[in-house]
Amino acid sequence: MSYHFSRSIPFGNSSNLPFFHKRQSSKFFTKALLYLMGVSTNFSVGMERLNF
Repeated sequence: MSYHFSRSIPFGNSSNLPFFHKRQSSKFFTKALLYLMGVSTNFSVGMERLNF
């Protein structure tokens, strides 16, 4: 239970996690960040089109 809990939190106690899971969580965080950036860009472009 504690292993699954620590694994589900990327910024948790990462010292007891294997290197593979640390890489996976950082990769997922990067993907989520890029996705949020794309969504915010699309949203701002959509707002500009609405203004015209």
